[in-house]
Amino acid sequence: MSRPMGKLWRLLLTLTVLLVLNRQVTFADGITTWTGGTTGAWGSTGSWDTGIVPDNNINPSGSPFTATLQNPFGATLDYGPVNIDTLNMSGSGTDAGNLYLNGYTLSVNNALTLTGSQTLNGTGTLSASTASNSGTLALAGGANLSVTNAFDNSVGPGTLTLGGSTAAFGDLVMV
Repeated sequence: MSRPMGKLWRLLLTLTVLLVLNRQVTFADGITTWTGGTTGAWGSTGSWDTGIVPDNNINPSGSPFTATLQNPFGATLDYGPVNIDTLNMSGSGTDAGNLYLNGYTLSVNNALTLTGSQTLNGTGTLSASTASNSGTLALAGGANLSVTNAFDNSVGPGTLTLGGSTAAFGDLVMV
């Protein structure tokens, strides 16, 4: 009689562990906000308020990842390629809105929204399906921006500075 009960407890324990592990990589709304942590590295769980690195390649949560870079800390890609669904970049501060690509690619499947002062730095590529810029976007150090569909630079003051880098757009709207 004790053997079947032991198997049942092992089964329940296994299911509980699986549920707990699954909770670590899934969350209700898929929104995670950059805090910068101590390393400033994109791939560090301590850099995100949820403790989850937003990357569909390593955390296929089933919920779309929306990453928000809004604090006065720059983000540094420390691996790649990274794939997320939506990226919101905003902020004002010494390093706010700076994204250091370090030769890696960050792919945004849907919308890239830029407000405030943003800089893409270092060789590498930020690609998105669509993008809107109501702030100041500077590309520096060989950074590349690729927008498959529309890049709307008319939703506000919208300043775009290429600085020796390249940008490619499906449709470009400037006013």
